Amino acid sequence: MTGPRTDTDALGRQRQAVTALAGLLDRARAEGLPVMDWEVPPSLSLVARPRHDDDPGVVRADWRRWCDALGAPGREATVGAVTFLSGLAEVPVPGDRRLLVAVVTEVPAAGAGDGGAGR
Repeated sequence: MTGPRTDTDALGRQRQAVTALAGLLDRARAEGLPVMDWEVPPSLSLVARPRHDDDPGVVRADWRRWCDALGAPGREATVGAVTFLSGLAEVPVPGDRRLLVAVVTEVPAAGAGDGGAGR
């Protein structure tokens, strides 16, 4: 039986996530991957979002490059005039654990004023 999670647990998970993020940033530099906005929630996970550009094709391409680099299958869901893009991957962290990395963004749906760049 385990007790309730504590702030110390959350800090430990965030520390592991930040360590993994440092490795991903080193890899990004070495491989020339695009700059992302990163979020470190209190769970054992990271969230990456492409920096928004005026060109939805650039946003989509940045998302795709990170999904490919992480081996994350990309998924798309269109709701109205917006296409939501997501990819999930796991990366190892110390202690034989895995860290979930979510690469997410949204772009205008094809034909919604993006000149077809969202296809």
